Amino acid sequence: MKKPVLKLCALTLALSLLAGCSSSKSPAEDTGSAPNTNAAVEEDKGDPIVIYLAHESNPSESITIATEKWKELVEERSNGSIQIKLFPSSQLGSKADVIEQILMGEAIIQETDGSFLCEYGAPEVSMLSMPYVFDTWDQAWELLETDWFANQKKLLAENGVHVVSANWMLGERQLITTKPVYQVSDLKGMKIRVPNNVMSVAEFECFGATSTPMAVGEVYTAIQQGTVDGQENPVGFLYGGAYYEVCDYLTLTGHVKMPIQWVMSEAVWNSMSAEQQKILVESGNEAGLFNNELCLGGEDETIQKFRDKGVTVIELDGAALQGFKDAILPLYSNPEIIKGWSDPDLYNTIRGMLAK
Repeated sequence: MKKPVLKLCALTLALSLLAGCSSSKSPAEDTGSAPNTNAAVEEDKGDPIVIYLAHESNPSESITIATEKWKELVEERSNGSIQIKLFPSSQLGSKADVIEQILMGEAIIQETDGSFLCEYGAPEVSMLSMPYVFDTWDQAWELLETDWFANQKKLLAENGVHVVSANWMLGERQLITTKPVYQVSDLKGMKIRVPNNVMSVAEFECFGATSTPMAVGEVYTAIQQGTVDGQENPVGFLYGGAYYEVCDYLTLTGHVKMPIQWVMSEAVWNSMSAEQQKILVESGNEAGLFNNELCLGGEDETIQKFRDKGVTVIELDGAALQGFKDAILPLYSNPEIIKGWSDPDLYNTIRGMLAK
């Protein structure tokens, strides 16, 4: 399990700057006092539980819109006993740093995925974010209903991480670059920004690129300055971040259908009443379905927007796509990736489960 390291200075600064501009309506309006992030509230005082809900998505993306719905549902159904403060666009810091704050007991819900969660006591959960595992979204939702995923959640809980909601899609991850990529061999020697985790680094090394871990908030400038040649993310995120301004090529690799998981501190979760827990989960899952409708409905439109901005959109033919799929196979036997797996042939096991 990854040991939490307290990134106190950066987060304290972020929270001190943001705390004075929070309210139940918007994190940009002044309440006159800093929000209470202690979820272990004494019920006889009647104080609400205040939870920060953080993610990386930009204001125009489906996740941002859906988290606004989640906030509304929770506060209405809890009669104000739970208040949600929204922090999009990595306002509270990098994903890894925020998760470590969660492990220290902060009342934060953070959007994350298997490539990060696998480092917190459930190594097999990396499968949820690995390339070409799911052929369809239905397969992803099917896997999340299995005993296998229930066991992954149990392992995470034992290590301080509680999965609140997991039925949200981030979208299909695509590749945006300053140079054209028509086949996997075109990535050789290119510097591609990846999330700062072992799995993502190994993934693009399989594709022949030089993986460059970097916080997502630094990527636009890094591409602009030539530090990296591109990155991979769902098209909604890429368009919302205006990467069409610094990249000329969008290659539709579709290498990961990415379900995301919203997590919080297991200790904070256990401090809530059963009714509050139920409201948080049911509202989160309802907002997740809303997010998925927005996400799927907007992908084709967003790709066309890239074309309208002058970006060349490269659609891979069957042979080129198979080249990517073949190149990634060593990832599933990489000792750094599969260490801790109870099943060393987990990729084929899960693919077999989904084929039934």
